Amino acid sequence: MTNRRTEVPRISGARWWGLAAATVLLLVGAPVRADDGVDAAAAADPRGDWEFDLAFYGWVSDITGNATVDDVTVDIEPQLWNDIIKNLDIAFFGGAEVRYRSRWIFNFDLNLTRLSTEEEKGPYPIGFGPETFTTALKPVEGRIQVDTPLGPLEVPVQLRPGVLRVDVPRVQTALGPFDIETKLTQVISRAMLGYRVVDEPLGALCGGESQDDPRRLRFDLLAGIRYYRMRTEVEIESPPIRVPPFQVTSSLSGGRVIVGGELLPPQTIALPRVDLPGLQFPGVTYGGTDIDADETDWWIDPLVGARLGTDVSEKLSVILVGNVGGFGIGSASKFSWETLFFARYRLGDHWSLAAGYRALGYERDSGDQVLDLIQHGPVLGATYSF
Repeated sequence: MTNRRTEVPRISGARWWGLAAATVLLLVGAPVRADDGVDAAAAADPRGDWEFDLAFYGWVSDITGNATVDDVTVDIEPQLWNDIIKNLDIAFFGGAEVRYRSRWIFNFDLNLTRLSTEEEKGPYPIGFGPETFTTALKPVEGRIQVDTPLGPLEVPVQLRPGVLRVDVPRVQTALGPFDIETKLTQVISRAMLGYRVVDEPLGALCGGESQDDPRRLRFDLLAGIRYYRMRTEVEIESPPIRVPPFQVTSSLSGGRVIVGGELLPPQTIALPRVDLPGLQFPGVTYGGTDIDADETDWWIDPLVGARLGTDVSEKLSVILVGNVGGFGIGSASKFSWETLFFARYRLGDHWSLAAGYRALGYERDSGDQVLDLIQHGPVLGATYSF
């Protein structure tokens, strides 16, 4: 296999989505407990000043956007849910949160996934001719030597071939099909430190008299980092380009030349660059395509975010979380964003279940690896609190 390896300001699809959701994306974190309030009950909580949450969840995520490895660019199209499950090779998701006196917050989240997609593009019919090429041939002058009884005689000779005409017939062939396999192995971890700026009984905020309402409204501000390690692999294969033999006729004494068929060397470049919808790469030979591009990179994004949660009842809560970051600082993403909305139901003092929807987008150009991706899908998990 052969390994193949400008920055114009633009706002990509990922960035538009992120900016449009900026009011929502100021939100990030791990699950919010329904009994985190700062009140007399909290002072009597047997857990004391410290609270801990351990979250285990699954994220059935689709990836859309485009990835460039070296000089190979592939568009990653949305997939059906059954294809997403099939293409998820490796997956691990988990998170933890620590709270001190229900005000200071530290949370950590880890995603390890390997996603692979396979698709076929083409074949693409291509053809040329009929066409006539003409060119004026240069006169040729020289001398020939003729033997005579008196000795050699040099005779000047001048050849004027005139205009050469070459007639090429119509020839039809095809490019591809191209078998494209894309693998994205990613480790994404997030660590954030925050402070709960609002923790009030919901009834009191809605104009009620009682401060004993167990339902609460909470708002947290957070800041931290997100670490990425991305390995992007793209493999492209296609069969040889079959050009049927054809004859080219010329105006020089009715000459005929046979072209095509087995006379085309497999290593000869057929197209210096292939630019198809959703697929661009540098060149294809008559022997076909065999490209294996592989690039690994890592970086860290600074993050700012917040989290908003409210209790619907004593057992049911709804939470909106998210963050924005990158901002092109150093080697960070040009822009990254994350948002999560979910509902959480408490089963008892320790266990709870959660279901929702999560999306993560990032745009980064490191030269050899260019990523503009959105990863999104439903989330289902459980949390153990103590």
